[in-house]
Amino acid sequence: VSTQSTGDIILLESLAADKRTEELIGVHAFRRHVLNMAWSSYQRNVPAVLSNLRHVRDLARVRRDNAERQRDTVDNLRFRELASRYAAEYLQTIEAILIGTSAGAPSLNGQKSEEERNDFGEWKDFRDYQIRIESSWDIPYRDSKLYGGQQFERLLAEFREVVWHTEIEQVTENDIAAASGGKFGDIAWGASSLAAQRAAQAFEPLIMYVVNRSVYIMNKVAELAEKIMRNEYKFLRKTMLSHSEPLGVEEVDVEYLEQYTFFTFHVIDEVKKFVISSAKTCHEKCMEEFYDHEVIYWDVTEDPELVKYLKSGDKKDMSELTSEIFLGIKKRVLKNVMLKLYNFLYVPMITELYADIQEKVTNLTKGEMNTLFDLDNNSEKLGLYIERMEKIINDCAEQEKELLSASEYFSHPPLRYQRYQDFN
Repeated sequence: VSTQSTGDIILLESLAADKRTEELIGVHAFRRHVLNMAWSSYQRNVPAVLSNLRHVRDLARVRRDNAERQRDTVDNLRFRELASRYAAEYLQTIEAILIGTSAGAPSLNGQKSEEERNDFGEWKDFRDYQIRIESSWDIPYRDSKLYGGQQFERLLAEFREVVWHTEIEQVTENDIAAASGGKFGDIAWGASSLAAQRAAQAFEPLIMYVVNRSVYIMNKVAELAEKIMRNEYKFLRKTMLSHSEPLGVEEVDVEYLEQYTFFTFHVIDEVKKFVISSAKTCHEKCMEEFYDHEVIYWDVTEDPELVKYLKSGDKKDMSELTSEIFLGIKKRVLKNVMLKLYNFLYVPMITELYADIQEKVTNLTKGEMNTLFDLDNNSEKLGLYIERMEKIINDCAEQEKELLSASEYFSHPPLRYQRYQDFN
């Protein structure tokens, strides 16, 4: 080393170099430079390594403590509270969809009128023939993708147009004779009987269709609300995890309710049962609009506009009277059925559904809670997670101890190393 260093000095003098740079040339200068770089790197990075170790240890402690808290509260009472809170948010989402909101992404989850009919089925008359929806009919937003309350409103507009364009079939002489029954010659009796029969024949299939399609729309609302909730929960969890540093172990959070698909689908199923129950009641109320022909006969005899037909025994007059009575029934049925669809199907989804579902969630038995939330397995998962956090804490403590020992050795080298450094 000494010979090499002397050779470097001679070479430097032959090049007529500046003498002030002499101490920077040679193996000794290079060694000093390397040692200085190592020392600077040590002073700069070792504290950061130590700080990172302690940070990971503290983070593992926080997550361990949180897991222990969850394990201590994994019981029916805690999950009833979480279930009730989820159900409340879910039902509020359903209400928002029915009243009006763009949170459901209508371009993705909405349906045009034609798409809806293709998915559910077309309007059909009592002969099971398809009823064509004409482009001239007043159906708002038929080419817009809608869901929820707006989709229900469009369905009622379709129902109104279909019913209004439904005409009574041609009345034949045989129909007149059969409808007169024992009161042959009583034009009002025959016309009332025939009009009531034709109205029920024409409108009952349409009412059944509109009620069933309303159920279809409400069921889609229930599914869409769950989808919105799931996306919101995923976004919040993703945001939370993006601000949470990874420890090489997937974080366990048993209070994240979207992972319990049995529970979320149970809530959806209860909503659909409520919809079916409401639809059944609604259909029964709508069927009450088809009065007995005796009631219609009494109404005809009291109507001053129809008195002119009563004194006539002409078959043509009876046919015209039947058409007039049919038109009156159509107007009444159309108006009242639409009101009943609102009152017994749409309104309960906003006013009665919340209390019904909350009551069912609150009254879940212990066995149902254990099945829906897998409570026994949750305790086991949390126990394994706590063990992993304990291992990370212990590993960090051991590594910190080794790092401090190595740092002490590097900062205060043994005497033999110090003498060797002084010698050179």
